[in-house]
Amino acid sequence: MGISGNTLRGYFRDYQSGRIEKLKEINFSRPQSELENYRSTLKDYFESHPPATINEAILTIELLTGIKRSSTQVRKFLKSIGMRCLKVGQIPSKADTEKQAEYQKNLNQD
Repeated sequence: MGISGNTLRGYFRDYQSGRIEKLKEINFSRPQSELENYRSTLKDYFESHPPATINEAILTIELLTGIKRSSTQVRKFLKSIGMRCLKVGQIPSKADTEKQAEYQKNLNQD
């Protein structure tokens, strides 16, 4: 059958206790993050105060909830609440501020 003896014994015990219906149940562990309890609060806060960096988000989450998480976990959580990373553009050192202001004015009129 290609399964271990322990798995076979487990299946047999499940069959004895609940027949085929018990074998059809999927009982995998799906741990939930503690941050899920604060999901709406954090989402509202970050929508009004978007963090500039992941480290800033880590600190904010720790201050608001008391829960400290790694940067990878915070990135994943922020993505799950609909936030995304934005690339920041650079302003050239010899930028013409008058032309930029005129361009912005034309953009706002359209």
